[in-house]
Amino acid sequence: VTDLARPGSRLFLFAFWGRPEDLPRFSFGGPSRAFPGLAPGEVERHFEPAFRVEVIEASTRTGHIATYLLERSEVSHV
Repeated sequence: VTDLARPGSRLFLFAFWGRPEDLPRFSFGGPSRAFPGLAPGEVERHFEPAFRVEVIEASTRTGHIATYLLERSEVSHV
């Protein structure tokens, strides 16, 4: 994504998110310990500093979905 996005580009990211200890053992309707999705800090680790990461809605202990708006930096730091 970083190589394809031009400066100023925006990416809306909707993801399953959660700490493994907060997730059910298995679930057909969301993340689980078997299929955890993203871990805390993973979005920032993968996309910063090339993107400015804004959390639109953070996950809660019972609602394991998070949304982010990523905006491509004007100058590449990667």
